[in-house]
Amino acid sequence: MRNVHSGVGLSKKQIIRALRSLQEKGFITSVKSSRTNEYSLVTEVHKEQGTKVNTSSVVTSPVTSDESIQVASVEITHTKDNTEIEEAIEKMYRVYSELVRPGVRLTHKARENIRKRFVEYHPKEIVAAIRNSLENDYWEDIVKKQTVAWFFDSEERIAGFLALGPNEWHEKE
Repeated sequence: MRNVHSGVGLSKKQIIRALRSLQEKGFITSVKSSRTNEYSLVTEVHKEQGTKVNTSSVVTSPVTSDESIQVASVEITHTKDNTEIEEAIEKMYRVYSELVRPGVRLTHKARENIRKRFVEYHPKEIVAAIRNSLENDYWEDIVKKQTVAWFFDSEERIAGFLALGPNEWHEKE
């Protein structure tokens, strides 16, 4: 697909300019890899679930039952430095590492997989999926032997883990 721009009647420069404009306005998101860019449409659901980083969001740790794990909502729209998204990815990695496999590496692939899941799920839903996987007799040993990238590899995997148990991720009143 080297010359995809020829099929739409626009120059490559015009397409790049249009994509950047759509990102700046918050209509699409982009995940960049070494060779390609993946674009996703931002829907109303994403806007409701992923606004600005909310550091007051707290999830109770299933291991210690304390409220020490901070999980942030992630801004889905493009930011110039992506600092908020990167911080949220780091926080999710720390949560995963604390609950599943301390010391496990956060690879580039794992980072990108977490970023993709933030588009589909609220961070608290992801933590609920992690908890559910660990509380399930079948999945617990499997999950603990896998990488971070594996856990966040697909939307279906997170959905499956969410379906295993309660999805009590809503903010406490």
